[in-house]
Amino acid sequence: MIWNHPTHRDGRHGHGSDEFPGRVGVKKHFYDTIQLGDLDPRLQENEIVLGINEDFGPLAVPRVEIWKEDFVFNTTVSEVPFVVLCLPATHTMGAYHRSVDGEVLSLSRSGDSFLDDSSGSLWNIEGRCVEGPWAGKSLKPLNFATLEWHAWVSYHPQTEIYKSQAKQTLMEIQDPCLAEVCRLIGEDHTIERQWPVMKAWLPERADSGVEIVIKGHPLRLFHFKGASEGEDWAFCRKHSAGRGCLAATSFPEALYADPAHQERLPEDQIQWSPLIENGEIKEILETAGANCKLEHPAFPTLGEFVAHLEAAGHRVRQSRYLLSSEITARAEVGFSLMIGRDRWMLLRFPSRELAAQEAKRRGHCIQGEKFVLWSDPPGMYVQWLTFTRPDKEISWSQALDDEAFRTLIEKICSSASEGITPSRRGQPVADPHS
Repeated sequence: MIWNHPTHRDGRHGHGSDEFPGRVGVKKHFYDTIQLGDLDPRLQENEIVLGINEDFGPLAVPRVEIWKEDFVFNTTVSEVPFVVLCLPATHTMGAYHRSVDGEVLSLSRSGDSFLDDSSGSLWNIEGRCVEGPWAGKSLKPLNFATLEWHAWVSYHPQTEIYKSQAKQTLMEIQDPCLAEVCRLIGEDHTIERQWPVMKAWLPERADSGVEIVIKGHPLRLFHFKGASEGEDWAFCRKHSAGRGCLAATSFPEALYADPAHQERLPEDQIQWSPLIENGEIKEILETAGANCKLEHPAFPTLGEFVAHLEAAGHRVRQSRYLLSSEITARAEVGFSLMIGRDRWMLLRFPSRELAAQEAKRRGHCIQGEKFVLWSDPPGMYVQWLTFTRPDKEISWSQALDDEAFRTLIEKICSSASEGITPSRRGQPVADPHS
């Protein structure tokens, strides 16, 4: 929904949340309502588990353990035969009694379904037989729920945890560019685990992702929509590398000093991936990107935009990749930048026309081709990202009145929209002052 309202100029709505399954960190106001004493540290607080509550006692099945079992495992506890199913590469799970008309079944994965080894019947994630002799039958569900570890263990402190005996798995990677990255990494390193990253965990504008583990160090690889967007995303993050449409980031398991993931460890105590720190992964991304045959729309990199600004004497102190909930609905991608002492929002639109419409609607911005650089001062809102104060009460950047600065931004954006070839990359746009 686009809300055209004079006090709601930027299209952000001030409600909703960036919460998603497996998000790191228990917010304190929530933690205090459910937790008595310390959080059980047997699993990470945000680990997604299938919690089963039956007469044989509470049981937690972590998502990572059922993934090791190729998304299905058959077991018997206290003479109760049951099966746990997981839709491949997701956290959609279910637990069911695995007996039908007195016959105990043994299921294995078959694509996105599950095959009964004895009868050849095919079952779905809901425990319903969709093909074969048992077609139309349904497995009786156990009392189960899918949730995060902290929520389960707070109400089931005596829960047992299922631990798979299977080895880490190397799953097939469907994305050809990421498959090439993994192949190149595997030439010099042993990949201990290779799993797809669930869709909910992908960064904005990323089409696909892979998590790999090398010498105990997790590393996430992403393939973005645009030809430079992987590079942009990595530019805004520490311990990351990007080249073109591809990006990699170190993803250590131990980032926090407390079980609730509220207090981050000091930087020098975190075990970052050596492949990121020594620059090896960036070379691999460059090689893989050159071999990738997929077509991507070309955009300039954020690094190039910043380099042009700094070459003209404008210091950029920090940059942040914005979530879709933080930008107007018409924009493709956005960044928060501190240029000098002023905060700005840089937005890219699908067309020059849409950028011009947005610039006219917002005001207090500079438009250059498909880009809009908008003054975004702190304290402009009466309520969080909802209603803005009257213009005269907002401290807009004085650089908006600097014709030389406006001309510089327009030139950078214009050269960007024309496309920056490798030979031109890194060459600063001329400063209008010179």
